Amino acid sequence: MKKIFRVIWSDCRPTLSIGTKTLLAFLLIISALTGGFYFFISVKFSSQAHQETLNELDSKLRGAWSLFQSRPEQMKFGMLQAASERAVKAAVKSRDSEFLGRNLVGYSEMRPYVDLWAVVDNDGRVIARKDRRAGGILEINGAIRKALDGGGPVISTELVSRELLEREGLKIPETDEQGLMQLVTVPVMETGEVTGAFVTGTLLNGNSWLPDTVYRYFSVNASVFTVTEKGAKVVSAPGIQTGVFSPLTRLDNGIGGRLPGNEGFIGKTEIDGKGVFLGIEPIFGLDGKPIGALAVAEPSSKVEAHIARMKSQILGVAAAGVLFSLLLAALTYRDTLKPVRAIRSAMDETASGNLDVALDIRTKDEFESIGQGFNLMVASIKTREDRLESFNQLSKVLLQYNDPEVLLDRALSKIAELTGSEIGVIYIYDDETGILKPEVLCGINKSGLSGTEKGEGLADRCFSEQRTLALLDLRNASGPVIDAGILKFNPAGLVWLCLTYNEKPMGVLLLGSISSYEKEMLKHMEHLVNQIAIALDNAMVHKEIEKLSMTDPLTGIFNRRRFGELLKEQFKAASRYKYEAGVLMMDVDNFKYINDNFGHQQGDLILSEIGRLLRENTRSTDVLARYGGEEFVCLVTHTGKEGLLALAEKLRRTVETHRFPGLRDWQVTVSVGAALFPSEGIRGEEGLVRAADENLYFAKRNGKNQVAFEKESEARPA
Repeated sequence: MKKIFRVIWSDCRPTLSIGTKTLLAFLLIISALTGGFYFFISVKFSSQAHQETLNELDSKLRGAWSLFQSRPEQMKFGMLQAASERAVKAAVKSRDSEFLGRNLVGYSEMRPYVDLWAVVDNDGRVIARKDRRAGGILEINGAIRKALDGGGPVISTELVSRELLEREGLKIPETDEQGLMQLVTVPVMETGEVTGAFVTGTLLNGNSWLPDTVYRYFSVNASVFTVTEKGAKVVSAPGIQTGVFSPLTRLDNGIGGRLPGNEGFIGKTEIDGKGVFLGIEPIFGLDGKPIGALAVAEPSSKVEAHIARMKSQILGVAAAGVLFSLLLAALTYRDTLKPVRAIRSAMDETASGNLDVALDIRTKDEFESIGQGFNLMVASIKTREDRLESFNQLSKVLLQYNDPEVLLDRALSKIAELTGSEIGVIYIYDDETGILKPEVLCGINKSGLSGTEKGEGLADRCFSEQRTLALLDLRNASGPVIDAGILKFNPAGLVWLCLTYNEKPMGVLLLGSISSYEKEMLKHMEHLVNQIAIALDNAMVHKEIEKLSMTDPLTGIFNRRRFGELLKEQFKAASRYKYEAGVLMMDVDNFKYINDNFGHQQGDLILSEIGRLLRENTRSTDVLARYGGEEFVCLVTHTGKEGLLALAEKLRRTVETHRFPGLRDWQVTVSVGAALFPSEGIRGEEGLVRAADENLYFAKRNGKNQVAFEKESEARPA
């Protein structure tokens, strides 16, 4: 059935040339970009610009607060220094108004910005003022009493009545009912008791220092407000003419209404009909209630003007883009159609499975690059197919074998074939000796090839650094001479690749060739070696699992299950071929005493050492196993009664004469029960083990540290 691939537009669609479509595409792109940028500037950028302005304004508000608090801190430290002077303490204690008055005049000359200067006794009565007056109780919203009672400096901002200010010789504008004052009270201590206090205050009403300093440091308009039930009122405005704030400034009710509720505000609003970015936070009195506010503001006109300029610039760019699109569409139509057709034909051929395709486009533009890229893509596909086939061939080999030695031998032969290598060596790292040992070889004579110790040669460097080392082209160099058995030759290329799995190096694969290697081949080699490393790790794990299933982890000899399997096989063979098979059952004497007095860890060390002693003193054909707990068993074949008992006595004597570390003078001994097949009453392998076990218990009951055979008749005490 014929396959038809259709692209059918609606009959209502007008016929358009590629040039027209290109022009429309460019116009749509320009329109979309222009609209997107315009939207971004109008909404996103505008919002971001506003937010950045507010963030900067908040930072400047923090700076304004630092300046607001700087003068009270200076006043505090100055008065602390004065209060610590011995003469001042004596004058306060003696109520020396004349001396204290002169000092206040001197202090005021050093800090002319301080309006209120007074010294009071511990009852709050004025001892001296800067104008040399004395007498009367001075108290401002409990701040002075708090310092006298607490014995520590008190800094606060307070609303002070006009009456109190006039009594202290201070004036505020006629329009202000109360004065906003930064008050510092520092007690004078004498022998641990408060004898009086320095009282200083800076009146903020009509004082432009703070707003002007904030503007000078941070380039932002600032003002100080008083907050009462009647609303927020400016008491300190900047002296600059272009400022946002003035003595007549009134806050929006929504913003001014926040301040009595201990809430600040930062955002865009209007002040006196002008758009501004405003940040304002309440000033709290000693009682924790808001009595004023510190505000900073910037006109929003600067940000809005910047946004408007960017909008105009975008519209100008869009107009230029439309004109450019017309020109570009005409050129594109001319230079597009023919290369597109050639590329499409080549793509169709490739899609059909024909990789013997190439493009020859010489247009000195992107189409020429596309043609070159297409050729590279086809060549890459062919290379990938070849390499994928290499992977498949190697994977088939690796999947066939679980034995590590066989797997490495087959893998080396295959990877040498796939990479065009004439020689190959796989080194495997020996954890016990710390040496890279040549495990399998291909195309090279093993004589003279030895292991590589740490710090020796490129193989160890490859292993230690876990990276590929390559000598790609040795044709013009005096490289190493390789003995291939029949002849010797100088390889033109050598590559060392680390066998690594899960970041753990296992060995090194060395490949060599009489032809030089291409650099691009290294990555392919590394992928192949990774497959070998994974398969090798699986094979080693499989071998280790097999070993663990058959051996006792403490002693390294066979476990009871494996012993039972081998005993069953040997007993069948002994029955069939009529040869003798004996079993020695051994048990460590007084092992509970050893555990109780020397510890279970020491007991494990003894069992491990006994396993080693038994292994070293039995034949390779004997089957030695740990039967359970402190019991060991040994299957001995092709040996009669005398040979069996001689071996039993040898093992018993070996343990008895061995000196085990950590036991002081205690001597470790074993009792041995022996049984031999064929023998009367033994019908199967279980009967043979049972007979040896019964003889072992007889040896135990008969005094331990002895060999027992057929119970009482053959007991051999030590």
